[in-house]
Amino acid sequence: HPLTGIVHAAGVLEDAVVTAQTPEGLAGVWAAKATAAANLHEATREMRLGMFVVFSSAAATLGSPGQANYAAANAYCDALMRSRRAEGRAGLSVGWGMWQVAGGMAAGLSDTDVARLVRFGVKAMSVEHGMALLDAAHRHGHPHPVALDLDPRTLAAHPADTRPSLLRGLATPTPTGRPTASAGARPADLAGRLAALPPSDRHHTLVRLIREQAANVLGHHTDSLTTGGTFKELGFDSLTAVELRNTLSAATGLRLPSGLVFDYPDADALAEHLGGQLAPEDGTPAGQEATDPLLRELAQLENALSSAPVEHIDADAVTARLESLLSKWKAVGASSGSTSAKEQLQVATTDQVLDFIDKELGV
Repeated sequence: HPLTGIVHAAGVLEDAVVTAQTPEGLAGVWAAKATAAANLHEATREMRLGMFVVFSSAAATLGSPGQANYAAANAYCDALMRSRRAEGRAGLSVGWGMWQVAGGMAAGLSDTDVARLVRFGVKAMSVEHGMALLDAAHRHGHPHPVALDLDPRTLAAHPADTRPSLLRGLATPTPTGRPTASAGARPADLAGRLAALPPSDRHHTLVRLIREQAANVLGHHTDSLTTGGTFKELGFDSLTAVELRNTLSAATGLRLPSGLVFDYPDADALAEHLGGQLAPEDGTPAGQEATDPLLRELAQLENALSSAPVEHIDADAVTARLESLLSKWKAVGASSGSTSAKEQLQVATTDQVLDFIDKELGV
């Protein structure tokens, strides 16, 4: 019997944020999805097919954090099917959401990945529902429909600018209720509330906010996070770090850098940084209050050194720079005669100390 139909359902995942994409990672994902579709298209060019279906992904239409390579490969498939239809050939590319199956590509999703999808209202569809949607897509006639289970009410709980742009019109506002930081809403006048608290309470409030957001991103309960652990130890990677930055930006109203959790490696250090922007102290700090910010900056440097790929860097150059920095820091104390470095540290402002470090490290 002659070949009359094709269903291309192959694909692989190798997730990473855009800045961490590699030619190898792109090629592997592209080969299984886009190259295979192109080969099938060329191999059957002279055949009269009644069906040519590609299992694409909603990631190509809506975007998906950490899946730039996968989204690009599926977008190629979407375009290929549109091109076939324009030529009068069979062609259907279905942009699928998440399926409720035990194996396949969904098996590679971590609990954090699934939690991210669920937070934005994407639900796993049953096999029966998926097959029914496939039949509906075939009957509809459009070359590229998107098929996924989506709860608009869950989507509406997030600030509009954090939703996929194509879905903002589907999300209807929920009735006004008590705002929660974990839902992505900014607490009412956070800076004002912090300013009315004692310094220690401000810090505890921000630490609690950070831990709640971190647990939400990782799909855990707040109590399950290890107190005092670094974000890296908790399981944060480049993708989840950016997501935490986004939720904290929404919760605080601050514009925060994408490498926030790597610059401030634990909740305490990050709370101190956010507190300085939301409710800065008046006057010049002294003693331990002046020393702590410097020690936190040094902790960041220590964290960067401990996680650096030593085999790929010039370790001697880094060592020489650190030794030079230490020598100059000691000279600062010696230049004041009887005044010790410890005494100078107690009277120096945080900005003065950090400015010195910035200049010497070239950051």
